[in-house]
Amino acid sequence: MKKHHKLYRSAGGGLLILALLVGSIALGSSSHAQVAGFAIGQQISSKVDLYMHSGDGMTFPNVTIMKQGQPATVTGAPSFDWYPLDYQGISGWAAGSYLQVYSGTPPPSIGTSTPTTPTPSTQQPPAPTPAATTVPTTTVPTTTATPIPAIVTATLKAQYPYRIPTEANAQGIMLGMMKGGNVRAAPDVTAPMITWWGYGRKVMVYQSVTGTNVNGNNVWYIVGKPPEREQVYYVHSSLVTLIEPIVVPQPQYRMSGHWIDVNLTQQSLTAFDGQTEVMHTLISSGAFTHTTTVGYWKIYYRLDKQEMKNPDPGAGPGVPGWYDLKDVPFPQYFNPSGEALHGTFWHDNFGTKMSHGCVNMTTPAAEWLFKNFTDIGTTVVVHF
Repeated sequence: MKKHHKLYRSAGGGLLILALLVGSIALGSSSHAQVAGFAIGQQISSKVDLYMHSGDGMTFPNVTIMKQGQPATVTGAPSFDWYPLDYQGISGWAAGSYLQVYSGTPPPSIGTSTPTTPTPSTQQPPAPTPAATTVPTTTVPTTTATPIPAIVTATLKAQYPYRIPTEANAQGIMLGMMKGGNVRAAPDVTAPMITWWGYGRKVMVYQSVTGTNVNGNNVWYIVGKPPEREQVYYVHSSLVTLIEPIVVPQPQYRMSGHWIDVNLTQQSLTAFDGQTEVMHTLISSGAFTHTTTVGYWKIYYRLDKQEMKNPDPGAGPGVPGWYDLKDVPFPQYFNPSGEALHGTFWHDNFGTKMSHGCVNMTTPAAEWLFKNFTDIGTTVVVHF
């Protein structure tokens, strides 16, 4: 079991986040004690395009996107390394690990910046099976047009050519925020209830449809469908606040063959077949000090299930943040530090950072990718 130690580092982390939120205040404060503080009134900027939240944590609703390199002012004392800010007249909170002292200069452009390659851990996962001989690489995959940077670093993110559509059509893929309410099997208030999602739970709005009238409104949203879910999920449109369209690469930056795009800002995953968007799903990436690593990777090791444990020093039963998850479904490793795509059975809070570094998704979505779309060598692009 010891040689699998690094693989366990990628375990889903839902238990970690729950422990931090429910009863591990000491762990939360100590985990951020190393981060340099900012004074009230100090001007700071973000290292990436960063969501600001209405409170001191990722579970609070988003209020705006703080653009990389743009100044903001610290307006109060931090709370567990979350800082209250004034950004262009908008008040909100941002995670201190993404902030820096404002330099007064704009971020560099792609043409003048030199991408850096993440340094992999010296502790490698176990050797792949004979069929899994491809090793991770950060070389630029073959593209259909203009070459893209070998690594999309946080520094380069603001200039990376992604687009947000100016408006959504009936088939548009949108990011929304639940106001709290029932998720049903049909667009009808009498249809069986599948689950209940609370206030602030992010949803992916696949399509608007006509259903039963509620207070003069007959518009319903599809917020889950195969292969992401086992059936179609519907909510009444009054229960969702639309945030923005899902961001996808411009056509000239899409690659050939099957590849995966992971958007850490929007917590979404899109499976592409060349130019074509095949599947969209919400994910939960790494949280706090275990953020998922940005870069261009290739799947190099995969199996249908695996036990995952917390490998952090001092971790063990009874320690806050400990987890030991049996039969985690369909892990596909893309980063030699132990980060993987995989299914998740211990939480359903997709759209929020929850993991220990891996890319969590629903088990149906992970199974579909594993059996129908990905293979050894499939490119996984991870970016903010």
